[in-house]
Amino acid sequence: LLAFLFVTPATAEAKNESDCNKCLYKKHAMKMYKKHDKHDKHDKKDKDKDSLKDKIFHKAHFYLEHKKDFGFSDEQIKQINDLKLTTKKSVIMKKAEIEVAALEIKSNLYYADNIDTSKINGLIDKKYDLKKEKTKTLVDAYATLKGIPTDNQKEKMKELKKKKQDDKW
Repeated sequence: LLAFLFVTPATAEAKNESDCNKCLYKKHAMKMYKKHDKHDKHDKKDKDKDSLKDKIFHKAHFYLEHKKDFGFSDEQIKQINDLKLTTKKSVIMKKAEIEVAALEIKSNLYYADNIDTSKINGLIDKKYDLKKEKTKTLVDAYATLKGIPTDNQKEKMKELKKKKQDDKW
């Protein structure tokens, strides 16, 4: 009931633009309204888009959060931090290149007087090659990250995870 006191005309305007229930409150609604042309970005498909990237950074955070428990050396900590940095840079660069390729496709498709399908097909191939490279980079980073701990440290991780599981029950 109190939520209706916080509904402003801006929220109502954003609500009129979309029937998205998640965009009811002003802060979220205006953020989503400005960020997206359409309010269909709440689909689960979009949330899982970068799940491999999220998994890498979650695991790196887990390693660093428990570095003393696992007995990581300074060299291992440096490797984890360096891997996080290089992976993040690489993902940002690839995403930008993918966006540029998508813009080139749209430009050649929608705004050109004569549509050159072979050129557009080449741009499509380029875009998906970049996506493939990005995914391969993430897989390599994940494999590298999982290879940093020693067998003894991996055993300590399993024990900690098991302890956390047991504490939940």
